[in-house]
Amino acid sequence: IQDYDSIGVHKTYPHIYQKGQYNQIFTVKNFGLWWIWGLWEAMVVFFVPLFCFEGVIVHSNGKNGDIWLFSVTCFTSVVMVVSFKLFLFERYFTWLNAISYFVLTLLLYFVYVLLSNFLPWSLTHSAIYTILSN
Repeated sequence: IQDYDSIGVHKTYPHIYQKGQYNQIFTVKNFGLWWIWGLWEAMVVFFVPLFCFEGVIVHSNGKNGDIWLFSVTCFTSVVMVVSFKLFLFERYFTWLNAISYFVLTLLLYFVYVLLSNFLPWSLTHSAIYTILSN
């Protein structure tokens, strides 16, 4: 669709929209596969950090990891999985896509997580520093 002019394209090139009109792409099988794949990703994003932090002393003062350490780790995994999945399934990859995926998404996320420890209402308790130090 990006190769065509957007004004009147639906009248000039109707074959572009036929797959959507005839429901050839979004089928029950395709939906089920994506649903199963999403369930698998959710289980990996939750259970891998859960088993990695189970009974492990991660702080230098001998304390175990808390819920904030676990939640920051899980959400960082979610952000990375979603960003790389979008990157892999991108049909037309341009420099603007690369900037949006790697700079605006990942870099700004890590900057926010690092700076959020200095906000008075943040309850992360330096979880990102603990993650990065181990």
